[in-house]
Amino acid sequence: MKLRFTPHFLRTLRKLSAEDQRIVQDTLRLFEKSPYDPALRNHPLRGTQKGLRSIAVHHDLRILYVPVGSHTVALLITVGTHEAVY
Repeated sequence: MKLRFTPHFLRTLRKLSAEDQRIVQDTLRLFEKSPYDPALRNHPLRGTQKGLRSIAVHHDLRILYVPVGSHTVALLITVGTHEAVY
């Protein structure tokens, strides 16, 4: 999976603690290699966020993205707590 970053994603990433930023980087490495690894809990969203997908960074941190093309590119939209992104 190739990753593309929106400016909003980069801004929200910079707001995280250094430790959370490191964990996000580790999660994105796994996502690039194996986007549907069970540890990521990759799933589509519904309702007003239909068309987006979510992956888990850790228990309360999520990354939202849009698959592009035939799911070979992921446009990363935002990263934040469960409450902040949903």
